[in-house]
Amino acid sequence: NELKTDIDSRLAKINQLMSTYIDNSELSILNQSTDTICHKLSNETLYVIKNALEISTATKGKFDVAILK
Repeated sequence: NELKTDIDSRLAKINQLMSTYIDNSELSILNQSTDTICHKLSNETLYVIKNALEISTATKGKFDVAILK
């Protein structure tokens, strides 16, 4: 039961960081930004973005990291 609690907690944190459905998640704030200022992001979000960009490059853009609403 402790493992389930730990997993649920981790998933909730990831969702709060990277959900496109939560207006104040890091990813939503970054996506909604219209300025060119730097935004502080967690290591988790940076890791996902970095890897997504590497996959996009490796697939010559077939994997598109852009999120359209």
